[in-house]
This record gives sequence, structure tokens and C-alpha cells, in this order.
Amino acid sequence: MNLLLSILMCLVLSLTVIHDQVLAKSGLVDPVLKIAMGSGKPTLVEFGATWCPSCARVDPVIKALRKDKEFSSRVNIISVDVDKSPALATKYKIQSLPVLIFLDQSGKEIKRHFGFIEKEHLLKLFKTSLRSL
Repeated sequence: MNLLLSILMCLVLSLTVIHDQVLAKSGLVDPVLKIAMGSGKPTLVEFGATWCPSCARVDPVIKALRKDKEFSSRVNIISVDVDKSPALATKYKIQSLPVLIFLDQSGKEIKRHFGFIEKEHLLKLFKTSLRSL
């Protein structure tokens, strides 16, 4: 009986994961919002592409923020490649690259930044945006 219950639970969990992946690929579920709302933390979303020179300049800034334990423990950092996730790019109305979007804890957009930004300016902009809530 326990074995049967365990198998059934594994099957249900597997189907849930597959279901979420299918919905995310179809654009019906927004994985960015799911992360933002599920964590209770504000979120920084970077939209970019591998072929974009300005995105390549922003990459080290985003990587430095991920390594910054104080910042990364308080803020979700998500990178979205617009070529791999065109439905998300359309949903967020991305028309130029790179774009950084700041979301509050509930997933509501509070600020956008277009183009390159240095780490210090990005931190200041994010803190200012959060204070305005």
C-alpha cells in the first residue's frame, strides 16, 4: 500500500512539473511572476540576447549582483533571453535591449531601465524604486 501511494505521489508530482513546463512554453503561465510572487522578495528581471552588445556589457553587472550575497539574498535575479522566450518578451512589451524590470514582492512592475547601467547605479535605482512603494 505504501509503495503504491509513493508511486502515485511521484506520478502526480511529475505531471505537475510537465504541466507547468508546457504552460510556460505556451505563454499561459508567466514563470517570472511565479518566482516573484512565490518568493515574497522583489525581483530584478534582465531581458537580453546573446547577439546584443549592450547586453554583453550588462552581463558582468548581473553576475556581480548574483555573487553579492547581501543583494541576492534579498532580491530574485532573473535573466531572460528574448530569443529563447519570445512569449515573455512579447508579454513584457520588450522592444529594445537590454531592459531591466524591477518587480515588487507581488510581481507588480515598479520601474524599467533601458540600456547599460553600472552596478552602483543599478543598486541605487533599485533601492529608490523600492522606497517609493
